[in-house]
Amino acid sequence: MNADVQIYGNGHTLEGPGDGDTVGIRAESGSVRIFDITLTSWDGIAIEHIRGEFRIEDSVVRNNGDGYLRKRRAVTDIQNVEFTNNDGTGVATRYSKGFRAHDIVASNNGGTGISLWGGGNAVVTSSEFNNNDGNGLLIGDRVTAELSNVEVNGNDHSGLTISSSQYAVRVSMDDSSITNNGGDGINGLSGLTDEFKRQITLENVNIQGNDGKTITAYDPSDTELEHGTLVEATDVTLDGGLTVDFDQQFVTLGTKPVEGATTDALNITGNDSTAITTEFHVGADTGELWLRADGEWENHGEYGTSNGAFQETLGEGAWIANAVTQESGSSTPSGTPAPESVDTPESTPGVQPNNPSSPAPGAGAPRTPGSEDPTTPPTDTDTPRSGTSPPSPTPGDGTDDPGTGGSNASTDDSGESSPGDGTGFTGLAALIALLSTTLLVRRQR
Repeated sequence: MNADVQIYGNGHTLEGPGDGDTVGIRAESGSVRIFDITLTSWDGIAIEHIRGEFRIEDSVVRNNGDGYLRKRRAVTDIQNVEFTNNDGTGVATRYSKGFRAHDIVASNNGGTGISLWGGGNAVVTSSEFNNNDGNGLLIGDRVTAELSNVEVNGNDHSGLTISSSQYAVRVSMDDSSITNNGGDGINGLSGLTDEFKRQITLENVNIQGNDGKTITAYDPSDTELEHGTLVEATDVTLDGGLTVDFDQQFVTLGTKPVEGATTDALNITGNDSTAITTEFHVGADTGELWLRADGEWENHGEYGTSNGAFQETLGEGAWIANAVTQESGSSTPSGTPAPESVDTPESTPGVQPNNPSSPAPGAGAPRTPGSEDPTTPPTDTDTPRSGTSPPSPTPGDGTDDPGTGGSNASTDDSGESSPGDGTGFTGLAALIALLSTTLLVRRQR
């Protein structure tokens, strides 16, 4: 088509032969608008846009070679269109003057979901780029792209790749998610670049579950990259619920297993000026921060939390935060609490433990021979007076009978047995009896 054309499909399908290098619609110039149509089985390209203005709405482009390919200086506007199950790329632009896409789906394609390359401004909103065999999005030379409310999930390669040979690339992304992709969440190291030529700004973006790194934008060992891609982040969520904020800088971020830890560490690759403000969610009143340095874990102290989270600005290295609870005390970088102390009863001054086998002194404890106070003089009930011999024991006088095993029982006049009063009482009774006998003899004289 080389003129201004409008096509209203009214829900009909434009089906190709299913073989050969065929093209469904070719727009070579002018203004072309297409509404409510399905294009399928075009083994070359479903829609080829050479130049001019092109707009497609409320349509489906599936089971073709490539979905949409635009060449040269042209303007494209795509709204509410599905590009799915195509053998190659879902949507691709080259040397664009302008590209707008709203509410599109470029998923389950054999190549990349959407590829923007060679110049122009691109605005993509409320769209999905999922489960493609290549990248979710590929943005390259001379493109300035604004991505808002996009979902990039489950692609075989990286979620978003920023690539260039020698020209600048600028990308901003907000209110979006890049999850569960086979490569990096964001790869900013594809191709070569000059310093400060590639930049990406992220705001409120969730980047989790990707097989590679969260953000790969800096590799100090590769001098040909000339530093990589400058990244700026606000409220970006990483694996493990970590949230990071940082000003524009060269950095690579990722979570990975680290020796000596049972949870993944936040690994930061940067330089001496790297500063990543990170919010750790530990779910406790106090958190503890650890850094892996020179093969050893270093404790960077404890932090009070707000709603179970605390923030710290981090440099290079592998970082882990743990909760510190009252029960566990100080934790370890492995996420395992330190051994708990054994609870013991706290002693109270002046109060003895309740231990019946060791009664307190003066509380009915059995006496031990020789334990009496040596400063207490004996009484006449304990020992006979000097010069007086104890009377010979007689039955019924209350003295101990060696044959009874030391029983202290005595017998009263009725013959009933009653508790005795001990050896001291027996000696006193004998003395009284002796004195009474003496007095009686004197009276008789």
